[in-house]
Amino acid sequence: GQIDLSDPIAPLNFLFEGGTIPCSVAADTNGDDAVDVSDPISLLGYLFGGGAPPSAPHPACGTRPSPLDCASFPSCP
Repeated sequence: GQIDLSDPIAPLNFLFEGGTIPCSVAADTNGDDAVDVSDPISLLGYLFGGGAPPSAPHPACGTRPSPLDCASFPSCP
């Protein structure tokens, strides 16, 4: 339910190590409807450099309309 260092690591694992992401929409932190290296970079900027917050629905729980998939989003009540 909170953003921490594991959040930018998950898309990096997906992009470079073949990991999986159960909800691609959640990994698209900059809201450009793609999961790429710019997402963890922007999230690290938010966490450690005073950068822009993640795209909607942040800070609420849930997803937003997107062409990306979301098989599950277990952290939402």
